[in-house]
Amino acid sequence: SRGDARYYLIEAMRQYALERLTTRGERQALAHRHARFFLRLAERLDGDWYAARERDWFKQARTELDNFRVALGWSLGERRDLRSGRLLAGALERVWYSLAPVEGRRWVRTALESVDDETPAATLIQLRIADAELCGSLGEFKASLASAEAALKLAAGADELLLARAQLAAGSALGALERSAEGEALLHEAFVVEIGRASCRE
Repeated sequence: SRGDARYYLIEAMRQYALERLTTRGERQALAHRHARFFLRLAERLDGDWYAARERDWFKQARTELDNFRVALGWSLGERRDLRSGRLLAGALERVWYSLAPVEGRRWVRTALESVDDETPAATLIQLRIADAELCGSLGEFKASLASAEAALKLAAGADELLLARAQLAAGSALGALERSAEGEALLHEAFVVEIGRASCRE
């Protein structure tokens, strides 16, 4: 399609290959490599949200959706690598928001349920922001605000970009709940951070 080639295995052959990997004790190592690869891709897509050509971004996100699902199923669903699974669920927020918000929220909440005392604050903030954004996309603005406010509490003194994203999510939810003055104040703060970062990049 448009100069790109992708290769697919016949299902019977795929199942046979998985059985052989299991027999040789290599299946989990391969699944781990797969999950790490697609975590890096998800983080790149998240970082490219504003900069990439829209058509290219959506094409890659849509093409790899099943790979993201497999990686999440292994890391979170089977609880094989919860750290990578949490990071992947958070990094995919914009992919889910654009392509499958209901499914995305389910994965984000599965990740949140797996959080423990050793989970880094930045990971938890990212997951709360993702939950807020996905709830907002589904019109569940009270739930969106609750998650955004939880992210804001955690983000005090954290990375300024995470703080700005939490402010953006909370401001959007407040606006939708007809609390415009509060929402505008938070959106303005987020905008100031983004302008500052853009000036630094220049």
